[in-house]
Amino acid sequence: MKTIHDFINFETPTKLCTTMNDDKSSEHELISHLKKKTNEICRGNYSGLEELYPYIEENKGEVGELAENFVLMATKLEAREYDLTRKIEELQVKNNELSELQAKRTEASLVFFGIISLITIFTFTIEILHSFEHGHGLMRVLISRGTDLTFIIAALIFIMFIKLPIREFGLTMKNWKKSLKESMIVTIFICGLLLGIKYWSVKEGWMDGSHGLMNFGIFDWTFVVYLLVAPLQEFLARGVCLTSIERNVTGRYAMPAIIILSAIAFGLPHMTFSITFALWGMVGGVIWSILYLRHRTILGVSISHYLVGSMAFLCGFIG
Repeated sequence: MKTIHDFINFETPTKLCTTMNDDKSSEHELISHLKKKTNEICRGNYSGLEELYPYIEENKGEVGELAENFVLMATKLEAREYDLTRKIEELQVKNNELSELQAKRTEASLVFFGIISLITIFTFTIEILHSFEHGHGLMRVLISRGTDLTFIIAALIFIMFIKLPIREFGLTMKNWKKSLKESMIVTIFICGLLLGIKYWSVKEGWMDGSHGLMNFGIFDWTFVVYLLVAPLQEFLARGVCLTSIERNVTGRYAMPAIIILSAIAFGLPHMTFSITFALWGMVGGVIWSILYLRHRTILGVSISHYLVGSMAFLCGFIG
């Protein structure tokens, strides 16, 4: 005969209690994980979200839904933070580009001001020279060297203002061997050409040949001073002037324009001696600008400048 105990399952409450305890344990464990992940996310660490996947897969109720919503929220937050970081980086790049553009505009203004100052000083120099009836040679040299010194001081102030390394203006020994080699080849060719022109001019009676092809009798202290002047002029014309123009001139014909403008700026001060001297200075400016642009050091062009200039004086083309 069956009793009431046969019809009652006394294990059901036990299983129900066990299930409830498991759910509470799962909730507590999930909350503990959520606290941990929240702290990590606040510190910018989005890794380890896969640790919440078991709660989503094993729990279909509120526990699983809470875990799933937290993962989705963290993923969206990470995506937004990444997008914000990328936009900030883009803005920083744009800001740097604008800063460089502003710096170049300032530099271009200084170059323009320098050119105007060059023309002004040159005009005053010509007028001062014209005030001397006999055009005293020593006075011409002193005025010319004084003009060079003025430009050097202005160039140093310019370099300090734009805060570029001094090597950017040709004061470097990098590539000096190649620069010296190429400059010497060009120098030998030009000096040979000057001697050939002098020989032909003497033969045709256009120049005095009583002292030979080269008149070493005129060699004096000015040639010694020229050892210092030639590098300084190259520093001004090629290192500062050409480099500054190059940094601010762009376009298809930028390079020819840079070379011609720097050559004109180099030739103008030589008009204190003569127009012919200035024109030859512009021709030399073109040649030395090309040589400088190849190796970016004034060493080779300075030596070439001194030798060619001295040869031109000794041969009587300048004086």
